[in-house]
Amino acid sequence: MARFEDRISAAGELLSRIKNYAGTNAVVVGLPRGGMITAAFLAEKSKLPLDFIVVKKVGAPENEEYAIGAVTENGGKYSDERFTRVQKEADGRSSLYRSNYPAYDLKDKTVILADDGIATGTTMLAAIGTARKRGAKKIVVAVPVGSSEAIEKIKKSADGLICVEVDPDLSAVGEYYDSFPQVDDEQVLAILKNAKNNSFNK
Repeated sequence: MARFEDRISAAGELLSRIKNYAGTNAVVVGLPRGGMITAAFLAEKSKLPLDFIVVKKVGAPENEEYAIGAVTENGGKYSDERFTRVQKEADGRSSLYRSNYPAYDLKDKTVILADDGIATGTTMLAAIGTARKRGAKKIVVAVPVGSSEAIEKIKKSADGLICVEVDPDLSAVGEYYDSFPQVDDEQVLAILKNAKNNSFNK
């Protein structure tokens, strides 16, 4: 049975849990594409800057949905063809989003990494690594739902974790939502355009 109506509804339940960060030097960083809806809501309501880290999972040869790894934007070179292909996709998506939205300086900031859910934890762990490389002082992961196994992994890597629902049997994040449509690049670009106009995003 679905727990959340949609991504906005789920983000609303997260909002009260991050209220202590409102007005601080925190930056909300979303994981495109679906996580940008969650992140944008949290950033706007908390009057915090919004940024993103592009992460793409690398699927197993026999099952693309099963993540065997993940790459982030500007992540480097790989000998494995699958990783190389996905890296190019991540870099291309980052270039598209960055065309009119420069990266926010995360050095010495508290970073709230937001997504619409965590099934395996693979992409979130990659995002944590990238946020640290960009100089984040503290990393707090904020998600509406996560599997027990993934949440345990995240706890070891992040400095803080906010998760509304932890489910030992979670296999797909979409199961927790009544409405969970795909988010396309145009929607992400619209979110970034709107965020750029917010005074607290300067």
